[in-house]
Order: sequence, then C-alpha cells, then structure tokens
Amino acid sequence: MRKRTYLPWLALFFAVVLIASWGYDALGGESRVTATASGTAKQQEQRLDEYVFPKDKVTEVKITIDEDDFRDMLDNAATEEMKTVSVDYNGIKMDNVGFRTKGNISLSSVVNSDSDRYSFKLSFDEYISSQTMMGISKINLNNSFSDPTYIREVLAYETAEEMGLPVPKYSFVNLYINDELWGFYLAVEQIGDAYLRRHFGSSTGSLYKAIQGSGTELAWYGENRESYAGLVQKSDYADDGALINMLNVLNNGTAYEDVLDVSNVLKYIALNVVTANTDSYIGPFKHNYYLYEQNGVFSVLPWDYNMAFGGMGNMAFGGAGGRTNRGGGGDAPDGGGGFGGGFGSTSVTSPASNQNRPLVSKLLAMDEYRKEYYGYVREALEGYLDPETFNRRVDEWADLIREYVKRDPRPFFTYEQFESGLESLKSTNASNVARFAQELESSGAAGGSSGNRADEDRQAEEKASAVTVQSSENVTLDVRTAALQTPQTPGGADDEGNAPGGGQRGFPSGMPDPGNLPDGFPDNLPDGFPGGGQGGFQGGFPGGAQEAPGTPGAVTQQERLDAFYTVLVSLGLMALAAVFILTYKRRRI
Repeated sequence: MRKRTYLPWLALFFAVVLIASWGYDALGGESRVTATASGTAKQQEQRLDEYVFPKDKVTEVKITIDEDDFRDMLDNAATEEMKTVSVDYNGIKMDNVGFRTKGNISLSSVVNSDSDRYSFKLSFDEYISSQTMMGISKINLNNSFSDPTYIREVLAYETAEEMGLPVPKYSFVNLYINDELWGFYLAVEQIGDAYLRRHFGSSTGSLYKAIQGSGTELAWYGENRESYAGLVQKSDYADDGALINMLNVLNNGTAYEDVLDVSNVLKYIALNVVTANTDSYIGPFKHNYYLYEQNGVFSVLPWDYNMAFGGMGNMAFGGAGGRTNRGGGGDAPDGGGGFGGGFGSTSVTSPASNQNRPLVSKLLAMDEYRKEYYGYVREALEGYLDPETFNRRVDEWADLIREYVKRDPRPFFTYEQFESGLESLKSTNASNVARFAQELESSGAAGGSSGNRADEDRQAEEKASAVTVQSSENVTLDVRTAALQTPQTPGGADDEGNAPGGGQRGFPSGMPDPGNLPDGFPDNLPDGFPGGGQGGFQGGFPGGAQEAPGTPGAVTQQERLDAFYTVLVSLGLMALAAVFILTYKRRRI
C-alpha cells in the first residue's frame, strides 16, 4: 500500500489554518482599524488621555458624511436617526461609524430655532461590534447649550474629580463636517464598559440611566419594575431584583450601606449643591445621573453638567433678549451671559428644597451621614471652588480655548458675552462659596473634616486590584473594511433615553413654552420658566483606518484574555502536530 506521508503535513496545515483564522476573527476581521494594544490598563488610560482626550490642547475631529444624509439629519434632527460616516479623530481614522444628533431640552430648542448647532454622538461600534476608539465605544460632542463660557461642564467635572467621584473623559475639539468647520465642541466619553472597568474594575454590573420619567426620584412605588420606567437599563444584563431591593431599603428601611455606597451618594449630593446644578437628581427634573450596581450595592454616577453653576436660572440663548448670528458678531444687547437665578440656586442644608428625593431626605436625616456630607461640601469650598483657585482655573481654560471661541462659526453667544460670562462665572462661584460657608456655620458644621476616608481607600484598592493584563508582545490589529450595514432602529430608549424615532416636543421660536415641554417636565415650573413664577426666559438662538503612531488599539482586557487562551490552545495543537511529525514512523505494508 501507499505510504501515508501526507498525514503529518495535513495535521500541521490545519493547525496553521486555525491560528490564521483566529488572527482574522478574534482581532476584528470585519473592521479596518490598525491598532497596537500593549501594556497595563494604566498605560492604556495614559494613551487615551494623550490621543483622544488631551486636556492641554484642542484636537480636530473630522466627519465625512454623504451630503444627502447630512441634509436629512439636519432637516429631521429630532428623530435622532443614525447615519454612517467616516471619522478622522486627531489622526485616528475609522470607517463605518454611527453619527446622529442628540439631546433633550437642548435638541428641542435648537430644532425650533434658526441654529443648526446640534450636539452629536459618535458611535464607533454601531455597525461593527468590535470597533472602538481605544476601548471607547461612544463619544458625545456637546454644543455648550446655554453656556456662553463653554467651560461650565468641564469645571463641574473637575470639581467631581477632586471630590473623588467617577467622571467620564472629556476634552475640547474643533468639529469639521465634510471639510467645513462646524463648531467648537466639548467631547465627552459616553458612560459604558470602558468607564466602568476604569472606575469600578468591572463592567458586569447593572447600569441604569435616569431620564425624565417615573421613578427617578427613587421613591417607593412597589415591586413592579414598570413603576420605575424613568430608570432605563443601559447594560446588557441588569439585576432588577437588586434595584427593587435598593429602593425598598432606601424608603422603608435603614440598612442603607447594604444597598448604597453611601459615601459616593453623599459626594454626589454635595457636588450638585456646590456647583449649583439643579439640572440633576436634586432638581425638578430628577434626571441626568446613572446608577451602577455591583453585588447589590449601588453607586450614583454624575452626568451632564452644562447647566452647572446656576445655568438653569439663565437658560437662554444669545444673552438677555437677543439673538446672535452665526458669525458671532450679532446685535445682542450687553449684559448677556450671566448666571444665577432662583431656579439655579441650591442650599447646603436643604439640597432638594421640599421635593421628594429619598437619597437626600433619608441619608441626611442621620447625624453621621449629615456630618460626612457637610465635610464633603466644606472640602470642595476650601479646595477647588476656593475663589482664588477657581478663578485661576477659569483663566487657564479660557486661555486655552479663547482663540477657538473667536473662530466658532455657529456660536450661541457673541465673543463679548463669552468674556463677560467668564467674569459672571467667577463672581457667581464666589457668592455661592460665601453663602454655602455661612450655611455651614449656621448649621454648626463649620470646621473639621468629613472624617471619612474609608471609601477613598476602598476605591483605590479596587482600582489597584482591577485586572491588568500585560501583553507579552504588541498585538497589531489589521482589519479590513466591512460592507456597510443598514442602521437598525433600537427597540428601546437610546443613550439620551428618548423613544426610538420620537425626538422631543419642541419650544417655539427658540423659547421654551410650558405647554410644549418634553414629557416628564413638572406641571408647575419654578421661577425662571415661563408660566412658573416670575421672570421667564429671555432671548433666542443665534441668527478603516489609520491610527496615530504609537497609539493603542481598542482591545479590552477581557478580549486580550480570550485571545491569550485561544493562542494557547492553538499553539498546543501545533506542538502536537510537530511532535507527531517528528515521531511518526512509516510502516511498510
């Protein structure tokens, strides 16, 4: 009979094919991203800060989109329909990226104005599930709605960081669409897996986003999950039983630490008070926060701070009574860009006023927690928000962005209002700090510190113990372009919590109307809103890829682990094939 010399070579061939198929499939065979993944999670974060979210410079984000698609997006912005684009993000290029308008009040207001300065969302994994921007799946491009200074959100996030709260990555960008400078924007990381792994060591817990809807005040409405429709699930899996248990204990029990990271919650309350941010849990809309659960314990994640520092008390465009044109010259009257107002005011001793907010009323009713909360407030007032420190930081940010603000082709405010707004921001903070300090003194809480650092030590330990995988070699991802896929309409609420294809009900003539507010708004609006007390709104709107050298790719820790195990199995099979070749003895028959 014939000698079967082909058998060992056939075994070797199949082993090689297995490894080749793994390299194509496991490392993103359907995308066109070239990336390098190496080093620890800390090194990955440093590169993310350097290339995607640098704090010391303004980067360029260039969107290329079909002209008809872009016109349809602008004409039907309220639907927030996803379009397919190519992106050049600070030199990192990607194809087949999702791109859409986004927002709630800001989107409605821009839709019903003569402006097309929308906020946008980039969704890197919209059509290719393995495609990310260095691990980040989505980035929001915020339009600085109702903020003449452009920096309120940044200052609030910096305050949160100083307080030890988990915050998303952010940086300023110049946005270009089809080679046209569209505007000066703030890029903010969407809260998702990368954020959760970075701050909590794992993204496997339950994530919820509070939108305008029922249950977001976290009161007790029974065990029916549908009673809390405003808490929208954002993770693939969620333990709704843990959510119901937390709400039950919060409202009907006292073992708060069994279901809440109490120090985190107290810091979150303090943050919104000291930054005068009523567009949050403590305000009338009881939204703009996330809940993240791990092992039955919930943390509150701060989100969306463009209305911080009293912005809700001055929610208008182009200053007091005027519109600005797209060139920024405008004819708006002087004095615009101020802050404050009754609706933007907060109180240390009564963070939620008379509103039903159990996180506030239940926790601060306990002496131990109230003392800890006062400590966090005091540390913020004496630290980042100290007028000298705060003013210096305002000036530093202003120096970085000033020339970009001058060249912004679609501003909501004039350049003069930008400059006057900076001074108003400083004076508003100084006034708030003095008032908050007086409240602390009157409450008998002056002096001392929070006396609670256990949570900070625990968070540091969690970060240190988070899995970091040191890859033995740089892994190069070479992925080819996938065929475009038809965008799919999500079945539930989107990242802003809006119903698919719905959008929001608008505000006529760029000015909010109490009879036309989005769902979830209170019927009786506070002062500063038309139809609710004194004052009201004034003003109107202004008339695949290549990657930067040395940048890491979008391979997550879990993906690297999976790939590592696959390599081990593949190499084992190859080794067996080699042994078989070396020891195979041909028999004569």
